[in-house]
Amino acid sequence: MDNNQTDTKTLTAREIELIELALKGHFKIKDGQVIATNKAARAAKRAKTLAAKQGVLDVLSNFLDTELFTANRYWSVRQSNNSKGFIDYVDGVERDHVLWALTKLVEEGKLRKIGLKKNAAGKYEELEASAVNAFQIRYVAA
Repeated sequence: MDNNQTDTKTLTAREIELIELALKGHFKIKDGQVIATNKAARAAKRAKTLAAKQGVLDVLSNFLDTELFTANRYWSVRQSNNSKGFIDYVDGVERDHVLWALTKLVEEGKLRKIGLKKNAAGKYEELEASAVNAFQIRYVAA
């Protein structure tokens, strides 16, 4: 048995990075070639999605300071007969990205999530968000 061991101090940063990724399962080494696994592709897709969601969050955070936002009391993901839609002001985004960003803004205390429902007299009344269905959810300034 050979007792010669590779000196780890001579490994390059790239070699160390590849070894760490291989140990995490992102890559495998087959016949001396580094091959990406599906785990690496899924991680890259998650990172891309998170970056897109973060971009929507940044846009909506800035949008809350505009005159256009303050001109309308009620907001929803998509425009309805009694509210403006956030998605109309952010180009090329998916609905779930806007929902994720709105959830973060509610958690940060920048928006308040309410339910908006017509009462027996035909007037809209604000209720707790848990008291209405998903189509009656609205967002207002905190």
